[in-house]
Amino acid sequence: MEALKLNEFTFDDYYQISQNNRCELIFGEIVMMASPSDFHQLITGNIFNTLKNRMRAKENPCLVRISPYDIKLKNQQSENVVQPDVMVFCDKDNIKKEVNNIPTVVFEVTSPSTSKNDYSSKRELYELFGIKEYYIISPEYKTVQKFVLKEGKLQSENIFVENQKFTIDILQEEIEIKELFEE
Repeated sequence: MEALKLNEFTFDDYYQISQNNRCELIFGEIVMMASPSDFHQLITGNIFNTLKNRMRAKENPCLVRISPYDIKLKNQQSENVVQPDVMVFCDKDNIKKEVNNIPTVVFEVTSPSTSKNDYSSKRELYELFGIKEYYIISPEYKTVQKFVLKEGKLQSENIFVENQKFTIDILQEEIEIKELFEE
């Protein structure tokens, strides 16, 4: 006999809890989130501004969004709501959907309270829902780790350090790492 799962949270539970708390719903678990640090906010803002400015120059730009912004991901096994730090939507019709508004590219800036989830459950979730590129930025080490979806798996492609550049393949944009950490 299969064990009963208790405390399997749903979208409705998430919305009740999130009225007074910063949280995410990942594979049925409510994950509480602390307020981001100043440095975390600086990096998140720099990513957003860099991408937003680059999109302005494109004929058919992708949409860039910044947290807090609920991304609802649902399948037969689970209901999920995450708030990536920065996300890019290249399928503009997709952003209007109430459920499964899946970004093409996601950026997460790690913090002591989120690092484990960024590398494990969130990566697994983004992989499951077909996010094409996933970037994890470490403020502590001033690095960017790039994951690319290949054969259904988000595979680590490289870790870039402060004096390097990385390319967001989907957007055909090259970004200097130091831009992300500038005051």
